[in-house]
Amino acid sequence: MTVSKDLTIVAPHGIHMRPATTLAKAAKEFESKVTLTANGETVSAKSALKVISLNLEHGKAFTLTCDGPDEEKALETLSALMDTLE
Repeated sequence: MTVSKDLTIVAPHGIHMRPATTLAKAAKEFESKVTLTANGETVSAKSALKVISLNLEHGKAFTLTCDGPDEEKALETLSALMDTLE
C-alpha cells in the first residue's frame, strides 16, 4: 500500500541545496521508495539534485509519497522533517 501526504514548503528560502541534502539523507534511511511530486513532476526524495529540480519555493505545495515496508514511518518522519528545514 502506498501512503502520501500533501504538504507546503515552510522554509523561508525554499528547498535549496542544504535542506535538499538533509531530506535526501533522511529518505535514504528508509527501505521504502520515497518521492516528491510538484508541478506535475515526480522525483526521488533520495536525490538532493532531483529534489532541487522541483524548484520548491516557500509556500509551494507538493506531495510526499512513500511506498514500501516502512512507508508509514517514512511518511511520518519525513513530513515532520519538512517542517523543520530552513
